[in-house]
Amino acid sequence: MGKSAISRRRFLQLMGLSAASGALAACAGATPAQAPAATSAPAATPNIAATEAVLAAQATEAAIAMQARAEEEIFKMTAEQYAAMVEQNVAKALQEGKTVIEMLSAYGTIIEDKTQPHFWILRNFMQKHPEIYVRYSPSSAYTGAFNEVIMMRIASGDPPDCILHYSAPIAYAARGTCRPLDDLMDVHPVGNKDAWEKSALAQLQWNGKTWGVPLNGSQNAMFYNVEVLEARGISTKREDLPKTLDELLELSQALTEWDGDTLKVAGYTPFEGNWSWPGKMVANGGIIWDGEKYTINHEKNVELVEYWISWIDKLYKGDIDLLRAQGTMNNTYPEGAFGLGIQVVCDDGLWSLTHVPPERKYEVSVMPTGPSGTRHATSNWPNMMFIPTGAKHVKEAFELCVYYGTEGQIEWWHRWSDVPYWKDFPADVAPQDLIARVGEAKALELTRFAREYASEIVVQWNSPVEDFATDEIYRAVDSALHKQQSAKAALDAAQEIVSAKLQEVITGA
Repeated sequence: MGKSAISRRRFLQLMGLSAASGALAACAGATPAQAPAATSAPAATPNIAATEAVLAAQATEAAIAMQARAEEEIFKMTAEQYAAMVEQNVAKALQEGKTVIEMLSAYGTIIEDKTQPHFWILRNFMQKHPEIYVRYSPSSAYTGAFNEVIMMRIASGDPPDCILHYSAPIAYAARGTCRPLDDLMDVHPVGNKDAWEKSALAQLQWNGKTWGVPLNGSQNAMFYNVEVLEARGISTKREDLPKTLDELLELSQALTEWDGDTLKVAGYTPFEGNWSWPGKMVANGGIIWDGEKYTINHEKNVELVEYWISWIDKLYKGDIDLLRAQGTMNNTYPEGAFGLGIQVVCDDGLWSLTHVPPERKYEVSVMPTGPSGTRHATSNWPNMMFIPTGAKHVKEAFELCVYYGTEGQIEWWHRWSDVPYWKDFPADVAPQDLIARVGEAKALELTRFAREYASEIVVQWNSPVEDFATDEIYRAVDSALHKQQSAKAALDAAQEIVSAKLQEVITGA
């Protein structure tokens, strides 16, 4: 957890409270003073500077302790109590002449998930900007899918001032319901386009404009079970781990063990996790989306899907349903095959650095190149913020977006291991949970790896028909993996359907 930042205004308020409580305590516990003994020595001159420094330090400690107690009480609230407190705070803020802005979030409240960082980020932002109060509206306050909630709010004429999402706003931009931010970025001293990694910002750019602020994300990376590999005499130094799919196939063949139709030990499953496919296609010399057009049926994409089918034949009895019946592959969580110790090698988002079961020792590495690939590449699952058309407080909302994407990432990184994309993020800060799991030295090394790996992120998420295309591509590849049609036929069909949909949306825009 990061150190609490207290604004000068808040510090003075708390100092006043501390002084008052201190005076009351002194009165309650006072004892009669003893008469001083007679002495001929001159009275000592008080060290006024030292005394003031001590008093200031004591006041600061008291202020921090008081704030911590207040926050502890908040975390004990029920959802109803917390909601009532927010309404009281909003009313008070309006009475004080503050600007109240609403942030609609894809995530829940601290009452629902006490690990999440939003309470702390918003607290620090409001201390830095005492003229602004942020109403945090979680997705759980609504029924239905989050994108439907956003469209409902915009259509009602009462949009939030900004939106926190794990999906890019380009679909809204194409429909005229998202505000471009270029004019704000061009004049902001901190939140300009040079503030974030270029590859991360690109995921929010379309049609020559920038539609959101990147916060963080999780690149896709390889996870290796250290204990199993070392027990077999295989080096787990990152520089010795496989760098190509062919090398991973060889390793997986050596690892995979069946007992009849029961998979005892699983190797790698490169075809699972469709969010990771754009990076895997680029790593084979292909591409799905280049920021303007789709090439789903690129010859190198077809080649890679055919390679995946042969992988299933060689390692998993040619039956993807039999494989999937063994557990959730490419999942490092406790309930996943890697978390359970069944799968020795998998890929997953770097968010899993702090979600792998603590007893499972792992190493991470870059995604492999494909059989025709010449470069490493990775997909990325981002978090970002954007401002809908019709927002009432654009300037204040943009300040919040910028804070979330810069200083606010320190609180986020302490709690969730989504990789920050702010270039000036401190190099010596690792998530506290990760430090507890692997030690500070290893946690800092993994942090450096994660941040340097951001340069390999491919173009993804910034299509006006992102969700539609993702569904169609998944259906096509899944059909090929089930051998219902050839890889080429499946990807050809998806290319035709998705390209037509893209043209329809662009023309309509």
